Amino acid sequence: MCGTPVNSVIFGCGDHANVVRTVIEAVGKYRFAGYISQERSSVGGVREMISGHDGDPNSWYKHGILGIGDNQRRFELSERVLSSVPDYEFIRCLHPKSIISDSASVALGTVVMPNVTIQANTSVGRHCIINTSSSIDHDCHIDDFSFIGPGSVLAGRITIGERACVNTGVVIAPGVKISPGAVIGAGSVVLNSIPANVLAYGSPARVVRELHETR
Repeated sequence: MCGTPVNSVIFGCGDHANVVRTVIEAVGKYRFAGYISQERSSVGGVREMISGHDGDPNSWYKHGILGIGDNQRRFELSERVLSSVPDYEFIRCLHPKSIISDSASVALGTVVMPNVTIQANTSVGRHCIINTSSSIDHDCHIDDFSFIGPGSVLAGRITIGERACVNTGVVIAPGVKISPGAVIGAGSVVLNSIPANVLAYGSPARVVRELHETR
């Protein structure tokens, strides 16, 4: 590719951050410049730690992405970063082995893993995780800070609410709405819409219990 890669950091240093690093390196547009975290790494090997979240924001470079798998923690971390640097530039990482329609849109801060398919007229919000080998069909909307697990299949015209979590291998029927904060258990088949802030799983998926509402 042309041009010099842009230095970019990852906020976080756990397993998901390590995966995000592989996407940054595959994209080629960015150069991994280090991890920003106060926590000890859960991944073995040498870690390029720069500073803690409450350290000098000048050490964050101008570009970065959130390497936190948990939706609520990712939301809270984005708030902390922007409160320190209001014009901070989050990057968008689209793995070159993903297939994204020209009419689809993916917002800043989102990471799309390898072998993902995002079809026509689908929109993906800010700071989402679209995980390996998932498939999102036409005219879907994935709201901010949501998670789509590996191998999940979303049919057409599905809505995923803010901070909703669709775990590994979930199948969702056309037109279904997963409301904000809902969590869908791994391997579920979702035939009907799911209300906000609940855990649902099974085939067909049913609400099991309520979850604490997030702000």
